[in-house]
Order: sequence, then structure tokens, then C-alpha cells
Amino acid sequence: MSRSSQSSRPPRSTITSRSRHELARRPLLHRSIMIGLVAVAAWTTMSYTAGIDAERSRWGDTRPVLIATTDVEAGTPLADATAVVDHPVAVVPERALDPSVLDPAAVARRHLPAGSTVTDADVGATSGPRTFLGDHEVAVTLTERIASGARPGDPVVVTTDGIVLAERATVVGVVDDRVIVAVDAAIAPMVAAAATGPAGVSLLLAP
Repeated sequence: MSRSSQSSRPPRSTITSRSRHELARRPLLHRSIMIGLVAVAAWTTMSYTAGIDAERSRWGDTRPVLIATTDVEAGTPLADATAVVDHPVAVVPERALDPSVLDPAAVARRHLPAGSTVTDADVGATSGPRTFLGDHEVAVTLTERIASGARPGDPVVVTTDGIVLAERATVVGVVDDRVIVAVDAAIAPMVAAAATGPAGVSLLLAP
């Protein structure tokens, strides 16, 4: 930048002095600016305070939920293993089950640790294999080549001769040496065919 351009700019102190002079000559403008600044500060403070109050009210408000009173295995009647407890709304899971709509015959669809909140995804309306069937799933009965020890509610991977048939399936029943698994309806025929084939099927317990 050239010296001429630098010298053409008025000093910062001069600009500040001029601004003060203009505000002093026009008190109404000065007052309007001050009122605007105060209003902005007040609005910011009120918004922040309102946010804090909203969070406090959420923690203050409670709603009843079902809590597992002990470790609950899949297929266990929930009425015998749960209790109604009031929890702060802020910590209640989005799909927490409303205790007032629990069917007396409802059972757990999967293992529930003691102290966990029961959600609608954890509840089966009836006992038996249908309890664990999800949307677009069907039950397939098969015999394992080597028993995996899988129990109802356990997630498993269905394989045959080293090939994965179903990456995600759920054991829905065990009858003697036969295991009933829920798989996607689209691959159910393939799983059923493999179960009766010479290679048979194996179940791998999934996490």
C-alpha cells in the first residue's frame, strides 16, 4: 500500500471522535441505538433462560414406564418380571411402552437386563414362535449339524457348507433337536431347502 493511500485515511481516533460528535448532536439517534442494544441483550438472555427452564421442566415432568425387575429371558411373561416406575421424561426412551396398554399375556421378545426400560419392540403379544417374528419374517424349522445351544430370542447367523444363508436371524423356538428360526421371507425358501440338503445347516451365535 502506498504512502499516499495511507495518508488519505483519517486516523482511527478521528473517526471515533466524529462518531461521538454526531451522536452528541443527535441524542435521539444515540438513544435509539442504546435501546436497540439493550433489547438485543435482553432477548438473548430471555432465550437462554427459557432454554434452561424448558430443560428443567423436562427433568421435573415424569411419566410411568415398565422396568425389568430382574434379568428377563425371551418368552418370559412380562407381568411377572416388571414393575411400573415414574421416570423423568428427559431420560425415557422414545419407544418406551405405556404400562396401561400392556397385555397381561404379553411376553418378552428378547433378553432384557434387570433395570432396563421396556419398549414396544421388546414385547410380544403371545407366547410361541410368533412372538419373535418381525415384519416380513417367517419361521423356518431346521436341524443343526452341531448344536449351537441357541435359545429363543438369540440372534444367529444361518450357514451351510461355509456359505452364509442369512446374516441375521432370530431363534424363535426349540423343540427337541429342532430349532425354529425367523428369517426374511425372501430367503426363507433357500434356508428351508438347505436345512433338508446333504450339507445341512449350522447356526452361529451373533452378538
